[in-house]
Amino acid sequence: MQKLFLIFYLINLSLNAQIELLTKVDSLFNIGDYKSALSKLENSKSKSFELLNKSGNIYQQIGDYTKAIDFYEKALELNLSQKTKENLGKCYQKNNKTSKAILLFEAVLKENSNNLLLKYHLAKLYKSKRKFKKATVLFKDLILIT
Repeated sequence: MQKLFLIFYLINLSLNAQIELLTKVDSLFNIGDYKSALSKLENSKSKSFELLNKSGNIYQQIGDYTKAIDFYEKALELNLSQKTKENLGKCYQKNNKTSKAILLFEAVLKENSNNLLLKYHLAKLYKSKRKFKKATVLFKDLILIT
């Protein structure tokens, strides 16, 4: 029983530290101190999904898509989050890796076909890859919805 209590205590302690770190990082990010926010995340010993995903979000916001891709890929190894897949796809799109972006966008849309903005981005990618039939289907779908 004491071992179980100790395990729960250590887990709670770790979660509280992670929440505190994410709060600090968010406050730094909100005031535009991206360098300090990233420094705090990179100095953390924990490499949880939340911390990796947050690093990817910050790198994506500042336009460093290559680093964002690295962090999002590591985060997806821990948790197959649809939002993270979508963000990774957007980074691939910005880095002109359209085939990878298309695969990710298609996967996300299979789970959530109501994501209209993502449908629009996917239709544009299809158009750029000269997949006009697929692009037309998505554009027509978007027109019917509006």
